[in-house]
Formats: sequence, C-alpha cells, structure tokens
Amino acid sequence: MTQLYLENIKDAAEFDKFVLGLFEKNLALEGTFESQLRRYNMGADDKMGEDTTESTRLRLVVGDDKIDQVMQILDGQNLSMKSTDFKISPLLKGKTDYLKWQQTSLASRNASGRVHLGGELLDEEEMDEELPEE
Repeated sequence: MTQLYLENIKDAAEFDKFVLGLFEKNLALEGTFESQLRRYNMGADDKMGEDTTESTRLRLVVGDDKIDQVMQILDGQNLSMKSTDFKISPLLKGKTDYLKWQQTSLASRNASGRVHLGGELLDEEEMDEELPEE
C-alpha cells in the first residue's frame, strides 16, 4: 500500500470527481481531504508562533500496482495539479486489523464471485443448460 498526497489544494471540490472516479474503478482504497487552519511553531526566540493560512491536502491510499494508473488519470483531468505534484509515501504503519482486512479483501476478489441463495450450487455449465434459450 502507498499513500499519495497532493498538498496545498485551493479548492477541494475541484478534485471530487477525480476521487469518486478512482473509487468507481477500484483504484483507491481510501481518500481523505485534510485541512489545517492553524499551525503552531516555536520560533528561534523561544516564542510561540502561529501561521493561520489554511492548507488543504488530498490523501489517497492505493495499491502499489495502481499508482501509475492513478497518476495517468490525474494527468488526464483538467485540474490545477498534475501527477508531478504527488508526494508518494509507503504505508508502513496502520491498525493491524485494517491492514489484515485489506489483504483478505484483495484475496477474496480473486476467489469466485458466486452467491448461493439456497438449493443446489450449480457449475457454470449446468447453469447454461438450465437457462431457456431466447
């Protein structure tokens, strides 16, 4: 898993369609807009300093194999930022349960997607035989 950051976004609504499109194509596992209204720091003169400029960033969590696709989609959009603006960081830490869920959900995607609603579970060939021809 990898985190992609776009820093200093002026208008978060500009990126809504981009983020929704990533989820529709199963390219992003998580997407959040993070805003910071105030930043405090200790100055060289040991006095507390305050920065009140609002900064917003977009944080995406994607699979390592999907980074290039996400970057290409961003470049294909008519947005104020491009893929060269991404800051890329590996997801090294996380809640153990969350990381375990991610791994099992990826594994379950590769498994068969059949749903059993009762009765006998049929193979695909048997299902084709039972369907009336149109």
